Amino acid sequence: CFNVRRGGKLVLESSKLADNKATGGGGAISLQSASGGSFSSFYMYDGQITGCSATSGGGIVANNGGKVFIYGGRIDNNTDKNTGKAIYMVGADSRLTVSGSPYIDQVYFDNATNPGLTVSGLTQGAKIGVKTKTTTAALDTVFHVSGTQESWDCHWVTVNGKSVSRDGDS
Repeated sequence: CFNVRRGGKLVLESSKLADNKATGGGGAISLQSASGGSFSSFYMYDGQITGCSATSGGGIVANNGGKVFIYGGRIDNNTDKNTGKAIYMVGADSRLTVSGSPYIDQVYFDNATNPGLTVSGLTQGAKIGVKTKTTTAALDTVFHVSGTQESWDCHWVTVNGKSVSRDGDS
């Protein structure tokens, strides 16, 4: 697995990370950052992260300000002992930006008031599952969405098990 240190950057293009096991966080990728300090980042332009396992963040864990940018590919079928099967976002400063046509089976935000997910320019076939620490989190505090009405009509975002429409209703 990859451990990206503070200020580091990792780019995945048309590659597959599979069946990795970590005893801590991030079965495939662990982003280490310091709150208010230098942030590590991960960019995915295609490829797959699958079959990985960890204590938290089966596929990816972004700690305390880690920045994750997903522009395509699949992150699925990962497992962990806690939550965040695909991506586990830890802390109020961690951010996830998604566009293109990725398939992400579950992103978990441990801070329900963190506006840490930005979605824009999704294309057909995109799917993102989102789970927050509490099921009562207001959806507009979890993510910011921009894009066309067509991308909303296919209910590509699920939050705490419910499909989300353009105006935040399920």
